[in-house]
Amino acid sequence: TQNINIAHVTGTLNMPTTTHTITAGASTSINHVAGTFNMPSVTHTVTIASVLTGLTTDIKSILTRINPTIYRNDKPDTVDNLMVIYQTGGQPALHSMGVQPPSLEKPTFQVLIRNSCHDAAELQATQVKNILDGLTKLTINNTRYEVIFLEGDIIHLGRDDRERTQFTLNFVAWIKRTIVDTSTWLLNADTQAFTGFNYVWDDTAVWDDNNVWKD
Repeated sequence: TQNINIAHVTGTLNMPTTTHTITAGASTSINHVAGTFNMPSVTHTVTIASVLTGLTTDIKSILTRINPTIYRNDKPDTVDNLMVIYQTGGQPALHSMGVQPPSLEKPTFQVLIRNSCHDAAELQATQVKNILDGLTKLTINNTRYEVIFLEGDIIHLGRDDRERTQFTLNFVAWIKRTIVDTSTWLLNADTQAFTGFNYVWDDTAVWDDNNVWKD
């Protein structure tokens, strides 16, 4: 009896037809990129990895140490002291050998700081710059941020019609994403075919098997 990790890239993987006991325990992962996957004649539930959050949510989680009042893509007029994170497009993604999906994405975003005190707003803008500019090798909510860097420098927008000082900073992030799906697949001796890229099946069960597996 042993835990089994199976990596199968293409073709058909036929598991034995004998009954297998599935018990709770250490996780077993099955990486399957393309081809046909035949499950054994037992009911087995596989849950695909957790969903990715958005870029603005990820950046918000970093900046809450500076200001807990942070909005995403929306700036309410009634709040004096706040930050807003805007998605502003991006640069062309990098595709390895022209394939889908991209191996590196380059979205851009803007952080706006507004405060009734000029010095407080300027301080927060400097803190945002110091935290984000040059940030590397960080994973947030299944998204791998290879690097974040500032485009240009801090921009002073002056005061709004309520005399509140505003600053903005523009950033670009180079990120790698894991392809995920929040679906739960219930496989019962059925054949499931996949043609996507790099799907990772995360399983919390252990396959206990005393037989020989042949492919």
